Amino acid sequence: MPNVLRHDSIEEAPDNEVDVELQSPSRLVGTHANVVPLSSNAQSARLFYAARFVNQEMPMVNREAPLVQALDPEDPDGKSFEEKFGERVGAKFFHDDDGVVESVTEDAINIKLPNGEKRSVGIYHNFPFNRKTAIVNKPLVKPGDRVKKGQILASSNYTDDAGTQSMGINARVALVPYKGFSMDDAIVVSQSFADRMASEHSYEHDMEKDKDTKFGKTHYSSLFPTKFTVDQLDTLDENGVVKPGTVLHKGDPMILATRPKPVYSNAAHLGKLGKVFRSIRSDASEVWEHDYPGVVTDSVNGKKNAKVVVSAKAPIVLGDKIVIRNGQK
Repeated sequence: MPNVLRHDSIEEAPDNEVDVELQSPSRLVGTHANVVPLSSNAQSARLFYAARFVNQEMPMVNREAPLVQALDPEDPDGKSFEEKFGERVGAKFFHDDDGVVESVTEDAINIKLPNGEKRSVGIYHNFPFNRKTAIVNKPLVKPGDRVKKGQILASSNYTDDAGTQSMGINARVALVPYKGFSMDDAIVVSQSFADRMASEHSYEHDMEKDKDTKFGKTHYSSLFPTKFTVDQLDTLDENGVVKPGTVLHKGDPMILATRPKPVYSNAAHLGKLGKVFRSIRSDASEVWEHDYPGVVTDSVNGKKNAKVVVSAKAPIVLGDKIVIRNGQK
């Protein structure tokens, strides 16, 4: 007789009394919990934390597939959950039997099948998410390449080049006291580890166009001629919006704009009105304020707003959260 769970206890029961049979324990939890290695040995609260941390993951510049992976007990090929979930986090695979790559663009990989039919596999090119990051595909094939079923066509910034989910780095860890800095839940990391922990960020800067806000490089330069250098202004179009492909450094302008300067009764002091009205508009520009450089991946000058999207590789800083895959942070 099989072992069953009945009334919160494990006991034996005949087959005709079994209501539900699970093929594996992995079906008890969701997909995010299944990528936690040795999940059966984790406390339930820690497993919950680990599953939520997957949602918060920032793509790493030096990402690596984990050395310890969680095996899918139901996969006939013996794959891990990390290998299976690579496609869910952006990797692109070829699902027809055979084909030849015709072209590779920023948006698609186009493949011709032996029977003359064509397949277009869409890929992402700096597609921003709602908060701080984006998804990017890296094509791994070129025109003329012959591809087979199951072959990877493009990795993502959440996978390695084999298409395995890679949402962190492998670190050498030692649990030792270190000058008092490793007490309680604190850990000490080396400088080389900190350098490897750089992550890929995507920032959106949006400015609404209303009746009070004025845009334009000429308009802005006439009011603030010495605010930015000639080289900085050359990176902007005539509307005062930075051009795609521009490398931004701290203090560089992204959107030039002015707004009316408020005049308060106590600030006027009546005798200072002349000085106040010499410059009746204030600077409302958006500038790049980070210490590390960024690359403008897209800029839009629409009817209702101006938007700039900037991609950057950000180093680890004070306040960043580092987590271990089984839920500790």
